[in-house]
Amino acid sequence: MGQPLILRHTYTRSRDTARAGLRYYQMRPRGEDEPPRSIFGADGTMTRDEAYRLLDAHQVGGGAGGAHRGYLAHRLMLSPPADRRPDDLRALTRHVMAELARDRRQALHWVAVEHRNTGHPHVHIVLCGGGERDGMVREVRLDRGDHARIKEDGLDYCRLAARVRDDWDRALDRAAGAPAARAHVATGRSGAVDGRAGRADDFARG
Repeated sequence: MGQPLILRHTYTRSRDTARAGLRYYQMRPRGEDEPPRSIFGADGTMTRDEAYRLLDAHQVGGGAGGAHRGYLAHRLMLSPPADRRPDDLRALTRHVMAELARDRRQALHWVAVEHRNTGHPHVHIVLCGGGERDGMVREVRLDRGDHARIKEDGLDYCRLAARVRDDWDRALDRAAGAPAARAHVATGRSGAVDGRAGRADDFARG
């Protein structure tokens, strides 16, 4: 049946707690050979100050420094199964969050940090408490149905990534006697998958 995708979810209404959590995710001691961590979002990487501003800006009632009563930030930890873990955890995160926004019919704004300091690589996500829907900024509330959708979409992505990886490995084996073909296939092997189309794709997006 395979290993499950692990999802943990908490939330805070404290701006200081949300910021401290993001800072900790980025600055926590790294594992051996783990590169410096950067904060990323849907469209690429950003500085910590840019991430703070994004968290403040997308709140019910407006940003105004994030000190208003309605401040909310969700904290999610996403850990894919070891037996089907995709190479690109950022691509997995972007896929899952895009699918969640589509399912909820609500714009979602988030930042994340990838951790490879344990035997189970994972991603910490901070999701803004406000998102646009039907022309208004509405509070983002996550329930068990959202948790189930995140796990399902994440596992679907992991299964597809594993199939694509296996396909590339078989192609490499077939090309073992042809250096030019082997080099071409190896280039594709480093990519990721398009969760909708089910095809190999150049996934270097931040």
